[in-house]
Amino acid sequence: MLLDLLNKRLKNNVSIIKQITFLDRLSKLISKHYNLRQALEFMEFDPQLKEISRKFSVLLHNGHPIDHCFRLLAFHPLIVAFIKFSKESSHFQEHLSHCTKLMKMRHQIQNKLSKALRYPLVLLLLSMTLFIVMNYYMLPSMIDTFESLGSKHSLIVFDLLRALFNLALLVICLTFIFFFIIVFYLNRSPVEQRVYLIHKIPIYKNFYCLLISMQMAYQIHALLLSGKNIREALMLLKAQHDLPIIQFFANLILADLSKGRTLYQSFKDLPLIQDEFKWLIQRSDEQGTLVNDLQQYSQLLLEVIEEKSKRFIVIIQPVVYVIVGVLVITIYALTLFPIYKLIQHI
Repeated sequence: MLLDLLNKRLKNNVSIIKQITFLDRLSKLISKHYNLRQALEFMEFDPQLKEISRKFSVLLHNGHPIDHCFRLLAFHPLIVAFIKFSKESSHFQEHLSHCTKLMKMRHQIQNKLSKALRYPLVLLLLSMTLFIVMNYYMLPSMIDTFESLGSKHSLIVFDLLRALFNLALLVICLTFIFFFIIVFYLNRSPVEQRVYLIHKIPIYKNFYCLLISMQMAYQIHALLLSGKNIREALMLLKAQHDLPIIQFFANLILADLSKGRTLYQSFKDLPLIQDEFKWLIQRSDEQGTLVNDLQQYSQLLLEVIEEKSKRFIVIIQPVVYVIVGVLVITIYALTLFPIYKLIQHI
């Protein structure tokens, strides 16, 4: 009965924070020369990790591969991919440590972005709601009042302000709708269409290029370090299913290599791959320093992603506040302008 329960995928009840804590604790214990079973047994003393460690131990006892254990426990696909490659490269602790660092960075960026946008978005929503209420209930009665007073000039100015604000409100609403449609389409479209679509979204494309290039550089480095050649490493990337875009790219590269093209020529036309990465492939392949160069490049990209994310968060928050400020000022103007004109007619 317990085995049947474990074989059912958990419905994402392991939070990202708990996943990161589990990885971090496991990495530290293995670095102190605990084997995997000993580390899991030790982690059962932690109330926060007791349940997941016990389930992990049961899955291992029943013969599941370690990456399959992570998958059954509903860990993030990126974690599952790192663990799968760690089996192939025989550098489990190094992969675990790098994966923990990457997941911590992702979580911190998402957390900071969420905190930076939470209050501005709430204010934006409240301001939009207030204006919609004014637009449908208060403003029509004011327009009727102006018409009864015969103030055509005031009515024209008032209608102009109202039209401009309605246009701005429409643009904001369409932007949100477009964003949700893109997210929905990205999650359900085939890999080829997803790559094409991401390539057309400017800001998102820049971050995604960095992330895909970093992941691909690190995974190829780790597999080459274990003694595999570049074709074997790409075959393993093609065989996995947790990182579909990297799987797609590996398939394209292998197809080009089978046609007699060089490694650089196979990378050259790939979208969502940094140009510096392609140049590095050419240089390193010629000089025989591919393994070390890929390792250093992946570490560099990790730092670049972190730095660019911080700058993006610093920029986006004031922009949203400016939009909210314009909305609030416009609401005040639409409220006070009719009152001012009515006073003039008294």
